Amino acid sequence: MLNNRRIDIQKLKKSLSNGLSRKGKAIILSIIMSLIIGSVFGVISLQMADKDSGMAVESTKQTVDVSNQQEDTNLTTHSPESISFYVVQAGVFSEEANAKERIKLFKEAGYSNVIWKKEQEIYLLTGISASKDEIKKLANEMQDEDFDVFVKKWEVKTAEQDIEKSTATYLDAFLSAWNQSLEDQDEQALTSFIKDNHDEIPQDLQALQKQLIKLIQSEEKDEREILLESMYLYENYVNKGSK
Repeated sequence: MLNNRRIDIQKLKKSLSNGLSRKGKAIILSIIMSLIIGSVFGVISLQMADKDSGMAVESTKQTVDVSNQQEDTNLTTHSPESISFYVVQAGVFSEEANAKERIKLFKEAGYSNVIWKKEQEIYLLTGISASKDEIKKLANEMQDEDFDVFVKKWEVKTAEQDIEKSTATYLDAFLSAWNQSLEDQDEQALTSFIKDNHDEIPQDLQALQKQLIKLIQSEEKDEREILLESMYLYENYVNKGSK
């Protein structure tokens, strides 16, 4: 009788043990499946996030590219035409003070002069013409008054630049007006252009425009000085930033 009871208790324990084992396995299996499913969803979420991020970067890149294209369309490669004319050269100096002293002598004799800095030298120029024969007349007159001068063909340095189209248009129009004044030996075409373009010019031209306005408004400048000095300002502008 006692032995039967012991057997029943052992069967009960074994039965309980087997029941708990199955439940434990089910719980462990559920946990494992949850982890697997969570990992799969995590990977999918990360992939979707990377894709969205990539699309955002690509969209930003496209926006930047479009912006750069819009900026590029406002630029043009400006290649100024070569410029040359004839002048009376009245001296070359290494010190500007010496050039200014020489200017006083010419002014006393009624001749206007312009200082032109070029290639680390300071040139003193008086008179300007598109015709060599015409400028020779002035040189001969000055030589008759014992001034040491001579006729020289003057080359204006120009450099190719990538600039705004509106700036290129202004510079080309300026040069056209300047050439007309040189041909006419009258500053009227040039001064009219400068006055007519006083407003609404590109930002990078405003400093040049102010210098030109000041030049033509000076009562002490004659047409030769205006032509020479305006071309000097033009040369400095189109060569800014070049070596």
